[in-house]
Order: sequence, then C-alpha cells, then structure tokens
Amino acid sequence: MAQQSGLGANDADYIQPKERSGLVKQALDKKSFPPQLVCPEFEVSDSSLVSLFSRPLLVWIPECLTQSGKPFCVVRNCICVPRVKDYKQRVVEDVESKINVLYVKYQCSSNNSTTFSTLSSSFAESNPDMMVHLPFVSCKKDWAV
Repeated sequence: MAQQSGLGANDADYIQPKERSGLVKQALDKKSFPPQLVCPEFEVSDSSLVSLFSRPLLVWIPECLTQSGKPFCVVRNCICVPRVKDYKQRVVEDVESKINVLYVKYQCSSNNSTTFSTLSSSFAESNPDMMVHLPFVSCKKDWAV
C-alpha cells in the first residue's frame, strides 16, 4: 500500500480540520476499533451525486483501546501520556482503490521535539497487535447495507 499525505484544500475529498477532529472524537467516544471502512454509497446524506463518488473513509484510532484514550509514548523508557498535536488526513492508495484515512498526530509530553502518529513505524513496532488490522480493514467492503 502506498501512502501520500499531500491532500490540498482544493481536493474534493479534503476534510476540513474542524470536521476531522469531530469525526476522530466521535470514533474515540464509540471506541471504534477495529474500525469499519465507511463507503460513500452507504452514507448518502444529501441528493448530490458527487458525494457518491468520494473516497471511502477510515478513522484509524487504535488508541481508543487504552484507558486514557491516548497511545503509549513511543520514546524509549518514557511513561508520559502524549498530547494531541493535530488531527491528520492521509490518502492511502492501493492497487484498486484510494481511501481517506483520519488519524491523530501526538507529541511526547516529556520531549516536545518528538512527534508520532498511530500510523508511524515507531508506533507499529511497539503495537503490532493493533497494526495487523489496517490492511484488512482498508480492503474490506461490507456489502450489507
């Protein structure tokens, strides 16, 4: 799977930061993990045909499984609770599809220069049990409406 983060505000699938944060917080409240891919044809909320052709959405928040709702810090021997730095959007491109993935970028509370996300390799190394879901979830389309 190739990943690209360059998604401009002029892109039809660009999600505004306020909406991104709302979708992530909603998924955190519901403890939505492993997440489900939300396909636009299953979430029709208006009569616009264009909305039917937007990319599927995946809110990737494995941190909802922790008691604090935040991931463990990836800095070796650090026991801080990381703070939210930003709510991010990335396009994950596979052979047959493109998916919008929303996730959180965190900052170490002890070392302000260290940032990581739940999609980063440092997080994947320390949490392989959570990362195993990503390839499956991103390619499974639930046909039951």
